[in-house]
Amino acid sequence: MVVAASKPDPVDVHVGARLRLRRLQVGMNQGALARAIRVTFQQVQKYERGANRVSASRLYAACNVLGVKPDYFFHELPAQDTGSDGGDNERPSELLMTPQSLELVSLLPDIDPEVRGAILKLARVLAKVRPATAVERV
Repeated sequence: MVVAASKPDPVDVHVGARLRLRRLQVGMNQGALARAIRVTFQQVQKYERGANRVSASRLYAACNVLGVKPDYFFHELPAQDTGSDGGDNERPSELLMTPQSLELVSLLPDIDPEVRGAILKLARVLAKVRPATAVERV
């Protein structure tokens, strides 16, 4: 009998994405995190994809290694789905956790401020967003 691959639980995907985000923020590779929480780097990959659930003890170990409290991993957790298929719309916070977004943000300090302004204008044109409706700068 062949068992169909089930879709990862959205909570596990969210926790895994937050784990990956924090790991990258502190400049740690998967191998270093794996050694620190006593799993293989392949297991860290599975956690980050949401393919495997992170146990409470491993999550607690990750909190200590990454310098966050446990609630960090559940921040901005989407409300539980009540059965309707919400589609593939990514929330802005989820979009910011993609590898491309993280790389782009990490490169910004090395780009001349005038060029950053030009990149912002280009992004607005590509997104068809006028400056008046663009995200406010903090």
